[in-house]
Amino acid sequence: MWRAAVVIAIAFSACGRGDSGRTASDAGTVPARETPTAAASSGPNAPRIDPTRVSIVERATTTGAATPTQASAPTSSPATRASTPTDRASTAFLELERALDRGDLAGATLALGQPLPPELADLAALRRAEIAIARDDNETARARLRSDDLMKSGNRVILIRAAEAAEAVGSWDRASAFWSRATDLPTWRAEKRRTGQRAAIALAKSGASAKAVQALAAIGTVDRRDPAVGRFLADVRGDGQLDGYHRALAAQMMGALDDARSLLRAFLAGSPGGASADAATVLMRRLSAGTPAPTTWDEAVKANTAEAYAAFRQSEPRNPRAIEAAFREGLALFRRGDVRLARDRWREAANADAASRARFLYWMARSSEAIGDVDGARASLVDAGRQTPTTYYVARAQDRLAGQMNWPDGGARIPSALIGPTEIEETRRWIDSWYRGAPPSADTAIARASRFLDADIRLIAGAELDAAIESTEDPRSILAAGLLASERNLPHSAARAGIRLARLSPARVPLDSPRAVTRLAYPIAFDGAVGEEAFRNDLGPLLLLAMIRQESLFDPRAVSMSDARGLTQVIPSTGVEIARSLNRGGFTADDLYDVSTSIAFGARYIAVQRRAFGEDVFRALAAYNAGGGAVRRWGDPTTDPDLFVESIPVDETKTYVQQIYLHHFAYRRLAAG
Repeated sequence: MWRAAVVIAIAFSACGRGDSGRTASDAGTVPARETPTAAASSGPNAPRIDPTRVSIVERATTTGAATPTQASAPTSSPATRASTPTDRASTAFLELERALDRGDLAGATLALGQPLPPELADLAALRRAEIAIARDDNETARARLRSDDLMKSGNRVILIRAAEAAEAVGSWDRASAFWSRATDLPTWRAEKRRTGQRAAIALAKSGASAKAVQALAAIGTVDRRDPAVGRFLADVRGDGQLDGYHRALAAQMMGALDDARSLLRAFLAGSPGGASADAATVLMRRLSAGTPAPTTWDEAVKANTAEAYAAFRQSEPRNPRAIEAAFREGLALFRRGDVRLARDRWREAANADAASRARFLYWMARSSEAIGDVDGARASLVDAGRQTPTTYYVARAQDRLAGQMNWPDGGARIPSALIGPTEIEETRRWIDSWYRGAPPSADTAIARASRFLDADIRLIAGAELDAAIESTEDPRSILAAGLLASERNLPHSAARAGIRLARLSPARVPLDSPRAVTRLAYPIAFDGAVGEEAFRNDLGPLLLLAMIRQESLFDPRAVSMSDARGLTQVIPSTGVEIARSLNRGGFTADDLYDVSTSIAFGARYIAVQRRAFGEDVFRALAAYNAGGGAVRRWGDPTTDPDLFVESIPVDETKTYVQQIYLHHFAYRRLAAG
């Protein structure tokens, strides 16, 4: 039972965390740490038919969705045939996909000969090409791949499969075009890098090596672990027929900076003209630049004293970091016991900067507590808890008012995933209160996604919804896409919709939006595995949900720039250690894309870190992000969680801990009803 006999079983769509990816914000325009991609074999030497290609049922299970009922074989009984042209087109499409599931190429070809839904022309063109490849008819496949409908597709997964098909038949220019178009569509940074690299390699194989190396350079940091990239760069670096500029670019991307400078000097010595000469001059200047001198901010941070921050703030009052300097000045005063002076500094800053007001108010409350001013502390906490948008400090203020000084328990109850009709209607009225655009016309993307879901093509459906969510400014369309994603168990797309819908609104964040928007932005997914692993590891299930929300935005295929994989973003080397501790034999890195494995490994790892740090969830989360050794090296002995968080020296890790606290707060609010 496999869908479409083709060269390539498509790689898991990447999503990536990235080096700063603990912030839920790289999925296209959605904030996300950066998130997965499992590469699949492809190319001229790949098998013509891959019977191990993931089936629709297996794909649905892999992504954590409820396993769909396998569709029965299509029947040709006149009594069951659709009677209208639209119904007949829909039936033909389902017959096509079911035939491919059975490996019935003749049945699939017959279905393709019938009228199909016109909005699915790109997928139909892809299927025709795939069937031609399966029949070893490369000439027909190449012709099918030149379809305008396919090139115009806005579906990233369809484009990736088209690119892999084009590579399989040696149509390298077309492959490069498909890869490039896929790169432009919403996904994670690591996946954009992967598809961008594939576009460049395909371009090189079409004979445009100079353009290919420039395309690779435009990506930024290439993944030198990719053998194809390494081979190409080595070939370009040693290619005497290319000019010194392009060879220097290749040397630079390989990390051979001395060689790059030598090639540039020789190239520029020949007084070349044109764009390459200009670009070579800029690159030479960049490679020859020394280490920049420390800025005044660098010096203040290094000193880390109240006096240093005060001097920075006074000397550069218009510097965007002046507000941060005021906060750090107050914190340094607070730490050394000058609590009243710290409170005064924070009060001044709170009145000067509305965006950071909750943070200053919260620490004003902490300083009032320290000097015994109970009423003043409560007043500041109440004020902080009322600020918008809802941030980490707003959540901390509300929790502290409720007596939660450390990490709140959250309980064992997992909220309902259901978005009720009353909540939906409330959200529509809310949109009408601030959006004045014309009602959307028929939404082709949602219609397409619905058809894909009816055929259980879940990856393609998710890509369709993601592109629609990120490309439209119409909140009604985004809400419709999010509701479809939520109803059909595509939590990653639902979260995208909730986040983007809130960003377009006056509320700005999901927690200040109607409940349906909050539910979209904070999906309840994989709750069976989450509940089981939370119980097994003595964790709160809401903590696991909050971690998954931050790590992968509920995309099981997430992969980061540093190769962390799956829902909980475990790197393969750590996965090996966890597998050993759980006595799981036969573990491979790709197992981390499996929902149950990822949740089990993430739960185990955070539980181990929590025990290692004396049940301190704040430190355990910091260790999950940065490593236990790093947290120990920071050496801050404070038992005050607020002081610990503020003292984390790595911005990514500090933001990571704060974001998971905020996500946990959101899930607690949903659980409370």
